[in-house]
Amino acid sequence: MKSLFYIIDVVILACVLCGCRTTRIVEVPVVHTEFIRHDSIVRDSVHMTDSVLIFKQGDTIFNTKVKYIYRYKSLQLHDTLAVHDTLTIVKEVEKRLTSMQRAYLALGRTFLVLLITFASFLIIWLFRR
Repeated sequence: MKSLFYIIDVVILACVLCGCRTTRIVEVPVVHTEFIRHDSIVRDSVHMTDSVLIFKQGDTIFNTKVKYIYRYKSLQLHDTLAVHDTLTIVKEVEKRLTSMQRAYLALGRTFLVLLITFASFLIIWLFRR
């Protein structure tokens, strides 16, 4: 009879310890994207002055041409630079339980509730005697 209890104890202990596993360490890549915008204004200006003076006093030839050219050129440049940075973060991930392991957990909770209920009834019964 004692050997039967030892066998049952070994089977229960094996069932309890068969689902134990520690957490795994998994490297998760995280991509960080940063957009850098560089705006610049380029100004260019051209000033030209052209003048032609022909002057004669006797028998009168006056030819005066003055030409001013002002050109302003203004450009607005947009430069966008995308920087991709990939970092790996180490996280601990727990193993997902199988349906049988979830059933064992539910059964264990049920037995624990029954044990607490039985112990409380036993304590109440002992104090009433």
